[in-house]
Amino acid sequence: MSAKITFINPTNYTATIPYLNILFIKNGTILGNGTLINAAIGLGENRVDVEAFWAPADGGDEARVVGMALLGEYVSGQNSTITVRAHERSLPSLPTLSKALKSLELALPLPPPPVDSSPNPPDDGSTDPPRFVQSATLHVFSSTGSFELRNPFQKDTLFISSIDGVATYNNTVLGTMDYEYQIAIPPGLSETPNIPVKWTLKGVGYDILKRAAGGILKIDAQAECNVRIGRWEERLKFHGSGIGAHVHLY
Repeated sequence: MSAKITFINPTNYTATIPYLNILFIKNGTILGNGTLINAAIGLGENRVDVEAFWAPADGGDEARVVGMALLGEYVSGQNSTITVRAHERSLPSLPTLSKALKSLELALPLPPPPVDSSPNPPDDGSTDPPRFVQSATLHVFSSTGSFELRNPFQKDTLFISSIDGVATYNNTVLGTMDYEYQIAIPPGLSETPNIPVKWTLKGVGYDILKRAAGGILKIDAQAECNVRIGRWEERLKFHGSGIGAHVHLY
């Protein structure tokens, strides 16, 4: 995959870098590497293209867990960062300089998912931050719900399946989901069909849903599901808070 890195050159010098390989690190764990080829570094702000190789599985079980957590954070819309660092073979023709650069690390924020207009904007006119579950429509007595999902990848369709999720309001469980079938999520915003949900039909959870009927309830959601992009497939965890849910009894 490719990535664009923006940085500031604080010196009064310019340079051309024919080849540079860097590591992508999270919490001290190597998740992959990236390569710059024939990069021109000018004064002030620079933006360079990097050919990135995402391979947390190569680092063993620990790297795989860290990589999946980072990807889950990103898709959930959280503010995530990744560390970029040189290594001893970053500049093959200049091993001494590579060793000197090895001690330098740069923490880079991951870019936020692109913002598209929502087909189900909140009635109160507020704008929710971009996240995986952007909004929801809950049908209590039919035990279903539809969800507006945001795919942050601009060119790849996400496929999710085997969804195990829970929706809460102020730590009170409103409903749970156990759905096996595959759902395709194209780039940007899209809405799922109605999905079976086991809503709480008694106690405090039901009272909350009943009072919110005809309006919007800000709910929290956590889910774990299989995610497939092309040939790559993994099980990820998602979480979101303050999700605007339109509540209908029927």
